[in-house]
Amino acid sequence: MIDLQTYNEHLQSIAETINGLAARVRQLEAAEVPLPSGSGGIKVATIRVITTYTILITDSAVYCNTDGGAYTVTLPAGVVGQMFYITNCGSSGNALTIACNGAETINDDATQTLTDYEAIDIIFETTENWRVF
Repeated sequence: MIDLQTYNEHLQSIAETINGLAARVRQLEAAEVPLPSGSGGIKVATIRVITTYTILITDSAVYCNTDGGAYTVTLPAGVVGQMFYITNCGSSGNALTIACNGAETINDDATQTLTDYEAIDIIFETTENWRVF
């Protein structure tokens, strides 16, 4: 259970992220970039990995199957606004470790660990480094 201050800080962080995304949507709308007809949702670059992997800046959704054993995926050097969705899609009880590049952190830790079926969305910001939201 989290305390009220932590909860409020998390809500503030979410609000800031939403405001940033809304600003980006307004920028895209102003650019009048047409979407293909019949398109729905957002198409992102996906990759499926089964062993140690360094995430590329061109990746977006990273599906990590740990059924063959535990392993580590490493984030690239952070770029402001870069976002990744990372999931452990394994079902054998093996852990997925997400490691940072250099001295960067995820929520102030050098690594995050995901068990079967767990997933995180993370975004990079210069002062905060990687943050889970």
